[in-house]
Amino acid sequence: MSKIINFFLILFLLLITTFFLFSQLNFPGNYKILLVQSGSMSPVINTGDLVIIKPSSKYQKGDIITFLSKGKINITHRIVDIQGNQINTKGDANQVNDQDFIEKKQILGKVLYSLPNFGYLVFFIKSIPGLIALIIIPATIIIYQEFVQIKNNFKKMSKR
Repeated sequence: MSKIINFFLILFLLLITTFFLFSQLNFPGNYKILLVQSGSMSPVINTGDLVIIKPSSKYQKGDIITFLSKGKINITHRIVDIQGNQINTKGDANQVNDQDFIEKKQILGKVLYSLPNFGYLVFFIKSIPGLIALIIIPATIIIYQEFVQIKNNFKKMSKR
């Protein structure tokens, strides 16, 4: 029974670690995972969702993109108009288009996928309670089980 629990704890830790690293780093192909922090794209993309983006050579009206605003904030909105190098965007839940036009060089990438509610897991992992619950406690349990197994192996060896 303890081997099964140990296996699932290790698997869980590896998945969480991989997921966390994927959300923090750029990977081959320039894929990036970003956290959506507002409901401006609701109901297509909601607060707490993760979006997977990738830069594209072509952007067209209707594409959902993530861009870096003048205030250095990542914004995920839909392209509503393109006039030369100037792009106008709008959140699906917003009544009006964004005031500022953006340039293609501000675009971080096109949204390929949305992972509903996974952003809350990232928020939780980055918090102190999340670190304790998802990393420290399982790691402590695994280390404890290994010490118990080593102790039992020493007992078996000393009986020989």
